[in-house]
Amino acid sequence: MGIAAMGNNMGGLFLAPIAGLIIGFFSWRIGYLYIGIFGIIASVFVVLVVRDRPNDVHKESRELNKTVPSSMQKDWEVKDLIRTKRFFAVAGIVLIGVLTYDIILVNITTHLVIEGFSTEMASIALAVLAILGMISKALFGYISEKISARISLIIILIGQAGLIFVMTSIPFNYVLITSAAMYGIFMGGWGVVYQLFVQENYGIKNYGSILGTIVVFTGIAHLIGPILAGITFDISQSYKLIFTIVAVLFLLAAVILYRIPPAKEN
Repeated sequence: MGIAAMGNNMGGLFLAPIAGLIIGFFSWRIGYLYIGIFGIIASVFVVLVVRDRPNDVHKESRELNKTVPSSMQKDWEVKDLIRTKRFFAVAGIVLIGVLTYDIILVNITTHLVIEGFSTEMASIALAVLAILGMISKALFGYISEKISARISLIIILIGQAGLIFVMTSIPFNYVLITSAAMYGIFMGGWGVVYQLFVQENYGIKNYGSILGTIVVFTGIAHLIGPILAGITFDISQSYKLIFTIVAVLFLLAAVILYRIPPAKEN
């Protein structure tokens, strides 16, 4: 899953500049047209190449991994899960985790500029962040197979929180720009590992409906996160306050994760 998810970052690295060139030479309308063409090509490729055999995957996963957690041997359904505290704990962790996109990622370049870096230098830091984020997906995908998705998420959340504290508290420019770029190592891993964490807890039989229900909770973060970032910026003329709040929430989520029993004990 980590390797597959790297395509998202690669698309951002290559398609965004291509779209920018097309828009620069022609217009927004032509740019959207070419993006639509890319989407059609990708759709045709998926139809011709990708085959969906969930029953085979479910069976083979049992045969290949004899030590699979007992939770993955059950056919969990959403109607059963919403009655458990564990489900809402998982949903709450995912809700907090997506703040890395809604607050940190979208404002990190502006934060660097406010702290005195040029737009060009801030853009370079963001590009390095994106590249490290792409590598991180494959890296943490592999790590989660060795130490579990739960432990991997704890590492990711603590790593993000630590780098945010560095970005907001250490005044040295080279430390600030480096920590901002290295944030991608942990940020990229989140997008892959939280999905593996859900699968680790509830299996793959009804994975789509379970993950879909959990992701609904992230709508709260998508709605409130940018608003809070804007309000705190208007008050302090800086993103340090909201970044620090997010870092504390990440540490809180890591503590909750630590206290949640491993899936095989669920």
